[in-house]
Amino acid sequence: MIMQKNYLSVDPMDKNNTKKHNNVKDIRTRILKSFLLFVMDVLFAAGILGAYYYFTYRAPKDPVEGKKIAIDFGDDTASQTTAFVPVTYPPMTDPIDPESKQASSEKQTEVVIVTPTETKPEETAKIDPAETESGDASGNGTEPDTEPVPDTKEPSIQIVATPEKINASVKGTHYVGDSLTGADFVVEVTMSDGSVLANPEGFTAAPLALSQENTQITVSYGGLSTVIVAEAKKKPSDTPIPGKAGSWREKFASYFTSEPVLVPGKSYSDSNINIQISDISLGSGEETIRYLVADIHVADIRYFGTGLVNGDTTFRATSPVSYYYKINPAYYLITNGDYCGYHSQGIIIRNGVIYRQEPTSEDQCVLYADGRMVTYGPGEFTVDMAVNGGAWQAWCFGPSLLDSEGRAKDNFNTNYYITKLHPRTAIGYYEPGHYCMVVVNGRETGYSRGVTTKELANIFQDLGCKVAYNLDGGGSSTMSFVGQQLNHSADRYVSDFVVVSALPLG
Repeated sequence: MIMQKNYLSVDPMDKNNTKKHNNVKDIRTRILKSFLLFVMDVLFAAGILGAYYYFTYRAPKDPVEGKKIAIDFGDDTASQTTAFVPVTYPPMTDPIDPESKQASSEKQTEVVIVTPTETKPEETAKIDPAETESGDASGNGTEPDTEPVPDTKEPSIQIVATPEKINASVKGTHYVGDSLTGADFVVEVTMSDGSVLANPEGFTAAPLALSQENTQITVSYGGLSTVIVAEAKKKPSDTPIPGKAGSWREKFASYFTSEPVLVPGKSYSDSNINIQISDISLGSGEETIRYLVADIHVADIRYFGTGLVNGDTTFRATSPVSYYYKINPAYYLITNGDYCGYHSQGIIIRNGVIYRQEPTSEDQCVLYADGRMVTYGPGEFTVDMAVNGGAWQAWCFGPSLLDSEGRAKDNFNTNYYITKLHPRTAIGYYEPGHYCMVVVNGRETGYSRGVTTKELANIFQDLGCKVAYNLDGGGSSTMSFVGQQLNHSADRYVSDFVVVSALPLG
């Protein structure tokens, strides 16, 4: 029989219990060695995982030359682009308070600075005494406030002027198939006494429907008539053409201005872009939510795109938004993007160039050159689709926020952490040429708590967007408008940005 040695037994001959103490010390040493070996194993495993992560996701890579997608941009942008004039105004004391975004811009002389003004009421039309005495053609005059003075003159014969000449034209831009109304015409009738009637009541115009590019219309009044030609353009097709860039210059003409116009902290417009900023606050106390909405109209897709820090296609260079504007003063609206330098997933396209082709478990968002924005689930978007469809941008972060009907989703393809309360940056789509960026403040108790993915989806549903997509958030969430940070989140260093530019990109 084998007896197990008892390390704690006491030798009766060892009066000082030396062996007992040595045995206890030996056990402690063994436990300490085991613990140290365990810690070393954990550190070794962590080192292996860290090295794998670094070299797989974060290690500097050689610049990616990229594959440029063939996109037909036509001649519209080149012919309409105006000379770039940097727009700047002094720093604002409070980036959120509209009261501080006012006349500090008075020093700006390079663009038109607009401040709100009250509209003057229209002047009350003055009544000609002669008209009140003579009355209308039927002899019914306006009763004077005092009794009329007896007329001692001999009665005279009243001569009524008759129409002698008629001129007419069509105002505004019209398309084949439009139905014109009286308000679309400018009619002038010259009377026999030399007076001119402008748009007299009772004139007729036929036909009123534009059935071809040059429609002859007969305008008549008082027995006179003239034939004019209404020039109608062919209505642009609403169906995007894959691989061909859309142009929305005429469609959104009312949003653009011939000269740059800046309302500090509120809006900017020129001949190619229009940006309108809204600062929205919901709730109160600890449930307060504050977010910014940038409503964007562009004449050409090349004014809405992305930027990389110093053009670094390794995606390793990073910069805060505030610095990025300083080196790119034409980028009047800047938000953070999907932080593609932090991961190596998905198909990444920047301004028509494919820089990455990797599998992903995340949703992807693609902006095509024809203006469409589409979100795809994992594995649904391919490089062939990008090339054949003329993809302009492709982001990989997610999740997609709206369903095919523009309603907020209930379930999202993302991890649990992403669904919780956070500051947010997201992009929305209304129609080709019309987009929005939303940046939500967060992690500031009493000012803005941030939003969940469901709440973010509800924001875009309420805005009326058809497509919406979540980008990198948290400390990355930032919105800069003409060089001024509008939100309260930290200006974190990031690798890429979404921009609205005064100059065409790509």
